[in-house]
Amino acid sequence: MIRQFVHSRLAIRIFLITTLLITLTALTIHSLFNFFLPGFYLQYKEKQMTAQMEFLLEGIDQFSFEEAIRVIDSFALESGMQLIVTDANSQIIYVPNMLTQYQALSEFIPNLYLPQQILNSTNDYLVAQYDLQLSDVSAPLKLVVRVPLQPIDEASQAINNFLPYLLLIIVCVALIAAFILTRMIAKPLLRLNAAASKMAELDFTADLPIEANDEIGEIARNLEKLAHNLDQSMTTLQTINRQLVNDIEKERLIEQQRREFIATVSHELKTPLTAILGRLEGMIYNIGAFSDRDKYLQQTYDVAKQMEQLVYEIVAVSKLESEAFKPKSEQISVTRILQSCIAENLYLAQEKEQEITISIADNLLTRSDEQLLRKAVINLLRNAIYYSPMQAEIVITANQDITGIQVSIENYGVTMTSEQIQYVLQPFNRLEQSRNRQTGGSGLGLYIVKQIAKRCHYQFNLQGKSTSIVAILHLPLKTD
Repeated sequence: MIRQFVHSRLAIRIFLITTLLITLTALTIHSLFNFFLPGFYLQYKEKQMTAQMEFLLEGIDQFSFEEAIRVIDSFALESGMQLIVTDANSQIIYVPNMLTQYQALSEFIPNLYLPQQILNSTNDYLVAQYDLQLSDVSAPLKLVVRVPLQPIDEASQAINNFLPYLLLIIVCVALIAAFILTRMIAKPLLRLNAAASKMAELDFTADLPIEANDEIGEIARNLEKLAHNLDQSMTTLQTINRQLVNDIEKERLIEQQRREFIATVSHELKTPLTAILGRLEGMIYNIGAFSDRDKYLQQTYDVAKQMEQLVYEIVAVSKLESEAFKPKSEQISVTRILQSCIAENLYLAQEKEQEITISIADNLLTRSDEQLLRKAVINLLRNAIYYSPMQAEIVITANQDITGIQVSIENYGVTMTSEQIQYVLQPFNRLEQSRNRQTGGSGLGLYIVKQIAKRCHYQFNLQGKSTSIVAILHLPLKTD
């Protein structure tokens, strides 16, 4: 740090300028002191003399001549002033504490004049004259005061003779003060420069232990904050870059999934459409068993309804995946929706002799899209019915706690691994490879539930237990 300080051009400039300024300031003060000291001294003596004389003359007009001269004698001894009492013709009447050896005032003060009650002073004396009124003297009297001045010129000359030694002391003090001040200013600046150099090399780990509460300390804190922000920005950019790479890969995967989705949709529509066309052609030409038109018209109608349901589900998926889609937000009764969905699908469970156990709390309220919640519940309930064996038990519960409303649908007699669960949550995926519509749906039911949960901010969880599968929807509480 010392070597850096010595080789710093900024530190040298600060040191030289500070030394020069301190030296010039001291010399200027010395010169001003010599120039203004005599004048200040004279003003001081004039004010002191005026104040003392006002104190002396206050109330003296009530005294007789004898009383007055005793007061004047005492005042002259205490103050060290020279006083003379004269008449209107400048004839000396009385000189306190001394014999009358001056017959006329002109012999005592050769150059007398009266500017506002204060006479001109010589270099050795300050002179003034005041009116004196006494109780037993009718004639006007004058009180002349003379104050000796100290030889101020000799004091100034002595100070000038001491100037070389004073100059040496000033230069030494200036050098020491300049060195200290330079270190106080240049050292933090050198640290700031070193930190800025590291930042230029994209090294944002520079430490700036400058805790001063001045502008330099503020610059240091701002620079440290800048380094921190730049470090965060660089980290963020790197993260964004990695995220961009991941997004590109994800986009490629989505595109691949989109192509697979379209291919799967085409296959799902082509198969029943081929069946419909084949049956219609057989009925038109009365081929074999297809001559029984009433039977095969009903079968064709059933296949067309399945196609219609598949189209509805594909449209629902497309709608849920659209960024422009916004679910409704209205107050709905979860209790009523669950009871309604169970009542609508109870016949499906009865056909398989399944037992549905219901435990639903009253007055479960939330804010959500009623149609989407109904769709999610129906899909989960039908999945539980379709994929549970004959005479299986299905338990439906719904209750509320401080975190929200939890709806649970658990079907017994079947289970899945976590890998299978992840598989069936993808569109058109079913564990049954035959994809028989008599034993299941299109494979979009659980995927639609997952998309509804995502858009409505539900928590959806599908778990496989040892002898059952449980689907859980966690809904937020009603908020006004």
